[in-house]
Amino acid sequence: MITPRVWLVTSRDVPFEHVLRVARSAGASLPRGDFAVQLRDKRATGEELAAAVEALGDVPVVVNGADLATSIDGVRGGAAGVHVSGSGLVRGDVRRARAALGPDALVSAAAHADDDVARAAGEGANVVLVSPIFATPGAEKAAPCGTDALRAACRVLEASGARERVAVVALGGITVEGAAACAAAGAEGVAVVRALAASGAAAAAAVRALAAPFEEGLVMARRVLPEPSPR
Repeated sequence: MITPRVWLVTSRDVPFEHVLRVARSAGASLPRGDFAVQLRDKRATGEELAAAVEALGDVPVVVNGADLATSIDGVRGGAAGVHVSGSGLVRGDVRRARAALGPDALVSAAAHADDDVARAAGEGANVVLVSPIFATPGAEKAAPCGTDALRAACRVLEASGARERVAVVALGGITVEGAAACAAAGAEGVAVVRALAASGAAAAAAVRALAAPFEEGLVMARRVLPEPSPR
């Protein structure tokens, strides 16, 4: 199992047809498993999420719905797993997701502080999305924490003995230059919204540039994404 190096986080501001075009172009430009989509739609039903997952085809997808039950419904379309955000860490949704989906699913969790990292790892997450790393338009209330937050997350995981099974992914204002800084700080990958959603025909080049700093030898072996199951 491997950790995707580049994650495209969807937004309702971007039409799904555009997401499909970008995801297919970006996904085809990297080895399978190096690119994934975090399907984030807090208003979609489980059936709608499952249909979107199916439409994305061979592109690995992590579902982030209105709540955990909706996200798990979305996995029926063939998603690799779910993402837990907001107050889910406090409510124990990571633990419930792991119990519902089994040991091989990808369960990622939002982390805005060291305590979030430790809790997510303890409840069974295999990816923590640490954010916001850099300033993000439209999210001015959340002060960027910088790449030091990635180093701190790595230290927390090392101290708890979870570093070998939990990957650190950076989210928030990531550019090509920022991706290199995140790799240097210990992250295994980056999650982006605007950097790929706005790339259009240049999606393949953009995703290759974002992935480049995470080539083998610069970061630890990636081992999270399960092998694809037959559709």
